[in-house]
Amino acid sequence: MIGSSTCGLTFQLARPNDGNRCHRGRITCLLKVATAAPIAKPATCLWPQCDKSRGVGGRAPKDAQHLFVHSFTKLNLANVYATYAEPKQTDDLTGPGLWCIIFCVNCLTGNQRQMEKVMSLTLGALETQMLAYCQMRGRPAVRSAEVIEALGLTPAQTRELLSRLSRRGLIARVRRGLYLVPPRLPPGGSWSPSEFLSLDILIQDRSGTYQICGPSAFQRYGFVEQVPNRVYAYNNVISGQRKIGSAAFTLIKVDDSRLGDIDTFITPDGIKVAYSSRARTLVDAVYDWSRFGSLPRAYDWIRAELARDPAAAKAIATAAIRYSNTSTLRRLGKLFEMEGVDETLLRKIERELPKTSAEIPWCPTRAKRGTIDRRWGVVFNG
Repeated sequence: MIGSSTCGLTFQLARPNDGNRCHRGRITCLLKVATAAPIAKPATCLWPQCDKSRGVGGRAPKDAQHLFVHSFTKLNLANVYATYAEPKQTDDLTGPGLWCIIFCVNCLTGNQRQMEKVMSLTLGALETQMLAYCQMRGRPAVRSAEVIEALGLTPAQTRELLSRLSRRGLIARVRRGLYLVPPRLPPGGSWSPSEFLSLDILIQDRSGTYQICGPSAFQRYGFVEQVPNRVYAYNNVISGQRKIGSAAFTLIKVDDSRLGDIDTFITPDGIKVAYSSRARTLVDAVYDWSRFGSLPRAYDWIRAELARDPAAAKAIATAAIRYSNTSTLRRLGKLFEMEGVDETLLRKIERELPKTSAEIPWCPTRAKRGTIDRRWGVVFNG
């Protein structure tokens, strides 16, 4: 064992559903650094009024429970848990004696003073109980109704508690009554959820489906280098701008028929993230040009994609036929013809076009003047 040390943190503890009765205690946090094996769990009762001569399960006040310290290592940091456990119960975190996890501190030995200051400034009794309950549940989101039931608070008290924690940056508001909570207390005293977690919970709350698109997908696939300052997502439940923590979102509500052709991956936190596929992203750059400001740049992206992989033409055409509109098909048909794509694929696109004499500009941001391509009904204006 290398570099062990101790520090003291004083805070107020309250048993869930215990009304206004609080128990003030002092707990010693055992910090271990760079240990290869789990730290042994001490069996010393830290409740100040306990008769230690009887060891674990010794005499304690009627309305109080014994306080134990459970510590173990993870990623070379010390995770220190303080719990209430019923007398004579074991220190098994999953046993019936567990009432709630009071707090979790992740820090190296050199951060003791900073952590002590953060804990004393930001956490009161109700805040401690609230975060402990959320950490014990092991889920990233909590609803007001759950807090009311778990802590025995009134709706007004719960609203004030959640608002206070949100203002302090310890939890993040998704909507009224739904909040994201950290898996452990942030060492810096504030926390913001990842954009993937925020988006996933936001859409799940409405039983919807989403896929990240537009500038977010352009950057992911390397079509642009600039990282957008917000996440763009097609979905079937919400339209408009949202902000959760530090993450900003532009949500574009579309019909279910326009959702699909995605690539997915799993984040280290276990969140399944859906992006529009590479081919679908190129189609959307032409289809949704006015929203994304992507024409005429998208034509260059598609040219580069065809030069990199000629087989990409088929994937782009398939995505365009299923998820775009007539104007997009015309522009892509013209582009494919200019790039020498196989005539069979061009005829496949052409069969999807309705009979019309109306003409559309090649570049919609420029004046509609130039050579007219009769096959595709496109005014080639640049």
